[in-house]
Amino acid sequence: DQLHFKVRFDVRGFGPKDIEVSTAKNRLTVHGKKSTHTDKSSSSSEFSRTIYLPDSIDDSQFQCHMTTDGILMIEAPVKAPDYQSLTFDDKRQLAVKPQAGTDVAKGATNKDNQLALQLTGVYGPSVLQDGEMGRKLHVEVPVEPGFTSDDLRVRMDANCVVVSGRKNIVEGSGQSQCSHVKEFTRTYTIPETVDTFSVKTQLKDNTLIVEAPLLQSST
Repeated sequence: DQLHFKVRFDVRGFGPKDIEVSTAKNRLTVHGKKSTHTDKSSSSSEFSRTIYLPDSIDDSQFQCHMTTDGILMIEAPVKAPDYQSLTFDDKRQLAVKPQAGTDVAKGATNKDNQLALQLTGVYGPSVLQDGEMGRKLHVEVPVEPGFTSDDLRVRMDANCVVVSGRKNIVEGSGQSQCSHVKEFTRTYTIPETVDTFSVKTQLKDNTLIVEAPLLQSST
């Protein structure tokens, strides 16, 4: 199933004909205006809300629906890159499975495949320039040898990046065979909000790289 971006607005007191929804670059605006006239008086009410839209949202496919209790629901599909594997971690929370560095090298001949993330050699979170105007979160996480990209999960959670690894180790053979689980979790606090739909993550040697654009203010 495709991932969707969803947002809700409380528009109680306004009807569908009173509301206008518009999009511009990285912006979604909901504007409502209602006028009421009687023999003795007239009144009007108006509101406007603008939110920031990440580049990963397909704003050409927005759909709007108003519930009977006055909630405006707007959604659009997320343009998830085909290299990025959306999955679930062991707690059934949506996460991203990293791409192996070898897979990036195989796709290097593709002009549209500018996926290789660069190591800085500094563990933990940092903020880097992203193009001329943007900025992005960059996190490098040391990973114990033996873990592969299939064993790792990355989750963005309320101003935190959560990296987890889980690997089943089988030792010995025959009747002396035994198995145990090796796992870890590392949580990094980040000071700004990121575009969770545009997370890129790769495992290079024994370092996991996580990058995501920082969201801009809608004002």
